[in-house]
Amino acid sequence: MVQESRRQEEEARRQREQEDLRRQQEQEALLQRQEEELRQQGISVFTNPANGHKYFLTTPGTWTNAQAQAVAAGGNLVTINDAAEQAWLGSTFGSNQSFWIGLTDSEQYGTTEGNFKWVSGQPITYTNWWPGEPNNKLDTPEGEDFGEMRPSFAWNDLPNDSRFIQRGIVEIEANLPSQNQNNGSSSNVSSSNSSSGANTVISINASSLP
Repeated sequence: MVQESRRQEEEARRQREQEDLRRQQEQEALLQRQEEELRQQGISVFTNPANGHKYFLTTPGTWTNAQAQAVAAGGNLVTINDAAEQAWLGSTFGSNQSFWIGLTDSEQYGTTEGNFKWVSGQPITYTNWWPGEPNNKLDTPEGEDFGEMRPSFAWNDLPNDSRFIQRGIVEIEANLPSQNQNNGSSSNVSSSNSSSGANTVISINASSLP
């Protein structure tokens, strides 16, 4: 009886390992197919060597537009978990403009005024608000419910309207989505090592994003 139980456990373990290997092979094959389909018009995506996550910039838009682009690519606007990730984002994307990040206190995303959350659902483990922020200052019907990272890398809250059009930073925690993860359309992707060797750069066909 004990031997039979051990045999079943060992068989279940082997099946799990085989399934993990199959999924890994499918992901590698997907990237290879996407590399072959690379087009000249693309978006640069960078892999953070500290966590293996992929990041890229959306086209300019409101916060909700940027988040929609992130979801279409299989991710969310960036969740910044610590000062090291904050510094990496600054060095990767530059400090001469503001970017949308994944913070919101909008009821649309299941929270309440003043209770900011990451749209990814991850817990808040680090903050870098500009002094006096968030302040919900602007006189708009919905208030300032959406987070941005300023050129100083400090955070600020802004409303979701056409006065504030900027790029957002998208974070994807795993490999880029397959066809059934992106509303039936595949992203055209190619990967290559950067000259520094620190980041992997991937190009996504911009036509696959809204």
